[in-house]
Amino acid sequence: MRLLHLRLRQLRLHRQLELQFHPRFTLVGGANEAGKSTLVEALHKGLFLKATATGKGVEELRSRQHSGLPEVEIGFEAQGRSWLLRKRFAGSSGTVQLADGVSTSLSGAAAEERLAELLGVEAPVEGRRISQLPQRWAHLWVRQGEAGANPLAGGGSSYDLDRLLNQLQQRGSSAALESPLDRQVEANLQLELNQLFTATGKVKAGSVLAQAQGQQQQAAERLQLAQERLGQLETAMEELAQIEQRLELIDGRERPALEAQQQRWRQQQRQLEQAKAQLELRRSQRQPLAQQWQALRQRIEERQQLEGQRRRASAEQGQLLEGQRAHGAQLESIGQQLARLQGQLRDAVQGGRQLQQRLELGQLLLDQAAVEQQAQQLQQHRQQFNLLQQQAVALKTELSSLPPITAERLQELRQAERRLGEARARSEAMAATVTLLRAEQPVLLDGQPLLSGSETRLVQASRLQVGPGVELEISPGGGEALANASAERLQAESQLAGLLQAMQLTDSDAAEAIAQQRQRLESELANLRRNAAAIPWQRLDEQLAALQNRRQQLNSKLESSSSELRALQQDGQLPLDPANPDAAPDAAPLEFWLQEQRQQLQLLQERQQSEQKSYERLLGEQQHLQQLGKQTAIKLGELAGLLSAVEQRLQANESESGQNESGQTETGEAKAGEAENSGAQPGADRLHGQLQQLERQLAALDEKLLVREQQLAALQSQTDQGSPTGGGEEALLAALRQLLAEKEELLLRRGQNLQLCRSLGATNPQADVEQCQAALDHCRDHSQALTGRALALRSLVERFGSARSALADRYGEPMARAIASYLELLGTGSKAVRLNFDGSSGFSDLQLQQAQESYAFERLSGGMREQLAAALRLAMAEVLAPAYDGSLPLVFDDAFTNSDPERIQGLHQMLERACQSGVQVLLLSCTPNAYGDLADRIGSRLELQAPLGS
Repeated sequence: MRLLHLRLRQLRLHRQLELQFHPRFTLVGGANEAGKSTLVEALHKGLFLKATATGKGVEELRSRQHSGLPEVEIGFEAQGRSWLLRKRFAGSSGTVQLADGVSTSLSGAAAEERLAELLGVEAPVEGRRISQLPQRWAHLWVRQGEAGANPLAGGGSSYDLDRLLNQLQQRGSSAALESPLDRQVEANLQLELNQLFTATGKVKAGSVLAQAQGQQQQAAERLQLAQERLGQLETAMEELAQIEQRLELIDGRERPALEAQQQRWRQQQRQLEQAKAQLELRRSQRQPLAQQWQALRQRIEERQQLEGQRRRASAEQGQLLEGQRAHGAQLESIGQQLARLQGQLRDAVQGGRQLQQRLELGQLLLDQAAVEQQAQQLQQHRQQFNLLQQQAVALKTELSSLPPITAERLQELRQAERRLGEARARSEAMAATVTLLRAEQPVLLDGQPLLSGSETRLVQASRLQVGPGVELEISPGGGEALANASAERLQAESQLAGLLQAMQLTDSDAAEAIAQQRQRLESELANLRRNAAAIPWQRLDEQLAALQNRRQQLNSKLESSSSELRALQQDGQLPLDPANPDAAPDAAPLEFWLQEQRQQLQLLQERQQSEQKSYERLLGEQQHLQQLGKQTAIKLGELAGLLSAVEQRLQANESESGQNESGQTETGEAKAGEAENSGAQPGADRLHGQLQQLERQLAALDEKLLVREQQLAALQSQTDQGSPTGGGEEALLAALRQLLAEKEELLLRRGQNLQLCRSLGATNPQADVEQCQAALDHCRDHSQALTGRALALRSLVERFGSARSALADRYGEPMARAIASYLELLGTGSKAVRLNFDGSSGFSDLQLQQAQESYAFERLSGGMREQLAAALRLAMAEVLAPAYDGSLPLVFDDAFTNSDPERIQGLHQMLERACQSGVQVLLLSCTPNAYGDLADRIGSRLELQAPLGS
């Protein structure tokens, strides 16, 4: 299939446009908004959109500038004949005509069907299915902005998968990889399987298998219901027997036993109350003794704490007194060191002042020497600058006397002479020559007599007169070329004369000598300017005046320090000339002397800083020791107060202990005797004796309490044994009430079970169960048979899928090789392509393999995606071309906007190879110069101008 021409009328910007397409390569150039994308869209819709379509797809074709309905006329070749297609998009009243110019002329639906057959598609796209339009020949139509999209992303329906597989089979081995019968068998199996299962593998509702499974489920539910009725009857009969047994047990045994236990419990409860009263009496006797024991224990612990505090305070007091004496000795030593350091610091400060005064005086002398040296340098600069100015004036005077001939003017003069020589050569080459050898009559040329033996060159038509009766017109050869050459010669002569006159010269040789002389003078003048620029000539006078002021200031300061200066000169410490002390000092020895003074001052300052740090450190230690002394004195006062308070509390504890002892003598004969023995002991021993006496009394009472508690526990245990729940009389009453409630509930349940047995026993439940079981077995056998057939179908379809997957490499490999053969032309190293194949969805997972790495299409750069997609489209078109009479069009609309300029030549080779393989390339670009060489070599080039008013 090959495009021949395209004609548009009243379509968007174009009132009328006609393009003729080259059989191999057509380059359509044009600026933005020139209507290139409109051309691509009109060509695509003319081939695939139904003429009677309505909606947005047709409205987009209408022109807003020109009246009339959009019309598209396409000429193309298909199936060995030339066809002419005309479509007029007018909504439901649109028209279509298709003719081959020989015997076929169709219109309407017949034309649409025949066009779809020629293009290899099912049917034209209608207006309500406009979303399907971009999928038609999507692999051959690259719209603006879509060059970097993956052509395989739309599935097999977007790139003519069936024809592509057939062509790949023919390009592969001689045997067919997959026959149409195989596909038909697989399709029938898949259709039957789809009637049984959904896409997710579940049984489809309403299918035969689903009905059989539903009948089995119903039969199972009926069987379960019959079994439940039979089980309910058996359960009800068993429960009736249990209820009768339980009622007999309640009335005959449990109720009389609970009433007897109630009587025994009340008697035991009275005995228990008496035992509790005796126990409380013993506990009341023990409580005062326990309180006395606790108070005595606290006094003993308090006395122990006070004695410990006294020991610790006494030890700390001794340590503080010892530290106070040591601090006093340290303070005395530090005071002596501080006095010595203060004297050293005063001496260092005095020496530093003297050195600083010497440095200031030396710096004044050094500044005076620097000012004198700078003044001499400025005077030298002034003299040099004046000399350079005089030389520059002389050079400028010499330059002004020469004609203004520069190198550019000299070059212009030489070019004029060269043009004149070329014009003379062309004129003389085409001119004619007339020579009078002999004449008996006068001979005139343009009214001028010719002399014998003279030669005249003719550069234009001239009149030759021989005597009074002969007149000839002689024209040299060349025609208009000779006239043009003569005009050029005159113009060159005029231009050269004008240049010589302007330069006041006779020829170019003199001009060259003058130009060389001017160049030499200008070079010398430039050198003078560079030398002058190196001299700081600006503000020389101001700098000299400032230096004079600075000199006066320095002399004034030196006069004010004349006494110190004389003292230093007399001591020989200042490096001045003793024969001429008023002369300016030499800077070098003075600088050396200043450096020595600075070093002495630096050493003095470093020693002063070291002594100052030592002084500050000792002063800090002195302050720290003084602070410690104050803190020690405060701490000693606090410890003295603490010891006094501890002694007072110990005396108070001793006094309280004596009072408690006298109070305890009145508690009985045993306690009186113990108090008399403890009165002669020290306070601590007496307190421990009282504590032991109280502990013995508490132990005796605890033994009696333990006996009473054991008696009470035994009575409590007997009472609890008399209650069935251990809760006393209330528990017995609750047990009786619960027993009566249970009896009432049992009577109610007995009536309910009797009623249930009568209702369930109306029919034979066992016979119903057997009948339902037989029906379930029949439904299960039928469902298992259908399930086995469905699984067999699924296994067959899976085997077909496995076999087709095994063929994926045979389809993918030739396709990948075809793509890689185009990528090799880019010249960017070895590249390989990988892609997967699935029998149902086609090719997918396009990857670029480079340097042992695989890159998915989406991970590539914008330019590489454009180039890989172009290689895939070219390879598809090359493979599909034999199915379309050896040729197939491929349209690119501004497709390589992200590609590097270095790869454009590789793209040229890709497109050229595709054209040689039967692909007709139509390339639209806003930068057509990038593809101009390719168009001139293998195709044609068209320029699309923007319509007026757009």
